[in-house]
Amino acid sequence: MNYLRVLYIKIILFMREYVTVFFTVLFCPLMLFIFGSVYGNEPSNMFEGLGTIDISIPAFTGLIFCGNGVISFPIAVATSREQGELRRYKMTPMSPIVYLLAEMNAYMVLSGVGVLIMVVMGWMIYDAKYFGNIIVTILGILLSEFTLFSCGMFVASISKNSKMAQALGMLIGFPMMFLSGATMPIETMPDKLVNFAKILPSYHQVKMMRSMWVGEQFTDYFENMIYLMVICIICSIITIKLFKWEGSKS
Repeated sequence: MNYLRVLYIKIILFMREYVTVFFTVLFCPLMLFIFGSVYGNEPSNMFEGLGTIDISIPAFTGLIFCGNGVISFPIAVATSREQGELRRYKMTPMSPIVYLLAEMNAYMVLSGVGVLIMVVMGWMIYDAKYFGNIIVTILGILLSEFTLFSCGMFVASISKNSKMAQALGMLIGFPMMFLSGATMPIETMPDKLVNFAKILPSYHQVKMMRSMWVGEQFTDYFENMIYLMVICIICSIITIKLFKWEGSKS
């Protein structure tokens, strides 16, 4: 059994969890529809001539990746460890790392599907504008996913069980989702809150994606990219050091 086969199986198993699929794939497109129904997509001086939907699409990518990467994914990993699934992986011919990567990439693939649905909906229903470079945007999405999912691996590595992973994921994930500009536009937030938000990886992720979306210069989001890369590296190193394949016996 190779990696692609394992990834396929993980995605099939994932699709059987209807509630998880809803929040992973359909929740943000639904939020976009609600925002569009209430605010429309008329140009606004607050958003430098862009509409609410124009700035919500790149921002909502942070909502998708935080919800899936920082909250849902670590719970799934911790649950697999509790049930002894990760331990059994070590008995197979393939490296257990392959199975863990397949789990993470299954979430990443379906998160990408959620982003794609949201983009198509924004374009078809609200005539959303896009001024960026498609290759740069895709690279930005990949960096976003790897960074926020590395945060999720950090949560899984320090959690003794699934309940702890859920509590830590929410404690870390909710501020990242609601105070970073992913839900409420940065332009509407008070300065003190913006200053606090700047320590959150999701703030830099949202700022980077919005800059890429409207085609700003590389120098405008270079610092955001560096911040995300540093967070990804730090979380990955901590995960390698602390991650346990077997649950606590206590």
